Amino acid sequence: MKSKTKKMLQRISSFICVLAMVVANIATLITPAVKAYATSDSSNTVWIVGDSTVSSFTDAYYYPRYGWGTQIGEYLDGTYDIQNLALSGRSSVSFTKEDNYTTLVNGMKSGDYLLVGFGHNDEKAGDGLFSSGSGDYKTPGTFGYSLYKNYIKPANEKGCYSNSVYTYSKKNYRRFIL
Repeated sequence: MKSKTKKMLQRISSFICVLAMVVANIATLITPAVKAYATSDSSNTVWIVGDSTVSSFTDAYYYPRYGWGTQIGEYLDGTYDIQNLALSGRSSVSFTKEDNYTTLVNGMKSGDYLLVGFGHNDEKAGDGLFSSGSGDYKTPGTFGYSLYKNYIKPANEKGCYSNSVYTYSKKNYRRFIL
């Protein structure tokens, strides 16, 4: 086997392992909370928003291809509705201009859960995409501010439990505090 091919297979294998750990950690965090607050009529919803690391795909180019948001239901007990609104190529900023964002904001209600998975598209230079990794959630224009203003604050105002499950940026972002 050629060295390049072997290295690529090792990277893919490592990525799959990391992704599996992320999904397992999310399931571990959310399952007890969902069980504790789920009602008998299954009216609680787990809302999922994010980028390609979270979304579903319909193309056959890299089959099977899907983000963790499409698989999380396999790790939970089914007592709630899962709404995966994630869209590939979106940042925490650009997603707010999509119909799926309107669906999220209008659909969240008390007792629901919100998982937010943005990150690597937020570092892209471009109108309507970029948010800086420097600064905290109180600093306009930062990734933390975008997550807080657009997702965490609206969820909390509706009594929805929120959790940010973001990916690391390709750039060297400084850690921020939410």
